[in-house]
Amino acid sequence: MLTIESLDAGYGKLQILRGLSLEVSELETVALIGANGAGKTTVLKAIMGLAQVMGGRITFYGTVLNGRPWYRIAQLGVAFVPQKSEVFAPLTVMENLEVGAYRIRRNKTEVRQRLEMALDYFPHLKRKLSQSAGYLSGGEQKMLSIARGIVGSPRMLLLDEPSLGLAPSVADDIFDKIGRIARGHPSLKATIIVEQNAFLALETAERGYVLEGGEVVLAGSSADLIGNPHVKKAYLTA
Repeated sequence: MLTIESLDAGYGKLQILRGLSLEVSELETVALIGANGAGKTTVLKAIMGLAQVMGGRITFYGTVLNGRPWYRIAQLGVAFVPQKSEVFAPLTVMENLEVGAYRIRRNKTEVRQRLEMALDYFPHLKRKLSQSAGYLSGGEQKMLSIARGIVGSPRMLLLDEPSLGLAPSVADDIFDKIGRIARGHPSLKATIIVEQNAFLALETAERGYVLEGGEVVLAGSSADLIGNPHVKKAYLTA
C-alpha cells in the first residue's frame, strides 16, 4: 500500500532522514517509535508533502508522491493528524468536522454517514457540536482532530503523537478509540502512528519501526519489539 525507499528528507539544508526504507500493507497499523529528533514526524511530513524529499521515493498504491503538494496527496485518501491539535478555533465543532469532509463533499449521503460514524467513535463531541472549538479542552481538541481526520473517508491515517500533552487516562482512552478506528472504519486501509509513548503505540499496532538518527535501526512485530532488550531499555522503561 505504502512503500518508502531509501528516503532522504528534511527542511531546507537540514537533512533529517537518511536512506530510510519502510512499507505498510493493507489492513495493518504500524508504529514509528524513537527518541525526540529521531525523524519520526519527518517521515509523516514527507509522506504528506510537508517535508522536502532530497532523495529516494515514496509510493502510495503505486502512485509516486514525491513532488506532489499536500492537497493532492490528501485527495488520494491520505489524512494527517498533526501532533498539535490544530483545530479551527473560531469554528464550531460541527464546522470543523465538515471541513474534514471536503474530499467527499459532493456525496452528501457519504458525508452524513461519515459524520455520524466519527461522532459514534467520539460521543463526547456530540454534546459540543455548536461550541467553538477553541473552548475545548486539550483532550477534546485531540478527539476533534482525529474525528475530523476520519470524516473524509481516508484510505490511510497518519497520527503524529496522539497522546502528546494528555493525562495518562485520557491518552489510554484516545488509543482505545484509535484501535477501534483502525480495525473498524470502512474506508481506512492502514494507519501509521508516531508516538513517544512506545508501549501505547506498540500495543495498538501490529508492527513497528524504531528510528534513531533519521534511520530505521529495528523493525518487527509489536510483540517482538516489546520483548527486544534494546527497545525495553531505551523506550519502555519509565
